Amino acid sequence: MFSSWQPELRIKSAPNIKLISFAVLLLVSMFLPSVTFAQGQPLELMRMIRYIDELFKRSDFDRAGPIADAAVAKYPQSYQAHVLRGVCYHHLEEENKAIAEFKWALERQPKDWNALRYLGLTYFQIGKNDLALKYINDSIAFAPRDAERASIYTHKREILKSMKRNIEAEQAADMAVKLFPAPHWILERMKMRLINGHWQGVIDDGNIVIAKIPKFKERVLAARAKSYIGLKKYPEAQRTFNELFKINPELREARQDQVRLYELTGQSDLAFKEKALIKKMDSTFD
Repeated sequence: MFSSWQPELRIKSAPNIKLISFAVLLLVSMFLPSVTFAQGQPLELMRMIRYIDELFKRSDFDRAGPIADAAVAKYPQSYQAHVLRGVCYHHLEEENKAIAEFKWALERQPKDWNALRYLGLTYFQIGKNDLALKYINDSIAFAPRDAERASIYTHKREILKSMKRNIEAEQAADMAVKLFPAPHWILERMKMRLINGHWQGVIDDGNIVIAKIPKFKERVLAARAKSYIGLKKYPEAQRTFNELFKINPELREARQDQVRLYELTGQSDLAFKEKALIKKMDSTFD
């Protein structure tokens, strides 16, 4: 209905939660439809909306904001102008104004999945996670296509993860992959499976990720080695560590996992040497 811009997930007020952002660049054009115009709209309004949309594609929300303001001022009943202004407010972290715009829109079109999604993301941005989930779930219910629902499930995953509801976050990641098996989303499911200790799932996802996006091989190998330890497949874990450290020998977390492997297999001398190596790499290690 409005911009083809892919929204970011951000939290401003929660003190210990970092900026969250997922940009699945190869798929952005599928997630949000391009701007369309209702029959009979004034030519000037159409031009303003097109220009705002172009600015969104360049992430230039500072310039888009005043144009959206002008569009709403001159055409106060334009649904698109209000929603686009809400998107500007969302990205400029003027959340109360964004919420007002999206609620104005939803009073008129309560099943607008994209306005529902942005409203959910704006609530997430200010740490109101219960409201965020409500609107994100509504957005999933009304989204017309699998690719769009999959995209919203990735947002749901991040909201649930920030709430430490990791099992549900993994389920959301799994739904995204089932609806649209994008490699980056398989990587995100792998991360959730690793957090939840679903070791075989980590290995299965990792195999797909390495085949599709080999630049993440290092991350996948680290996850795979940890999973083999969890499965008590210690020789496989050691072989994976050997492969990983040929690529990057200075991965502290993976080195710590190898210490655990040595301790589990009774190789205390190797564990001692590995700890000394980590200490040399990072003097804060204890």
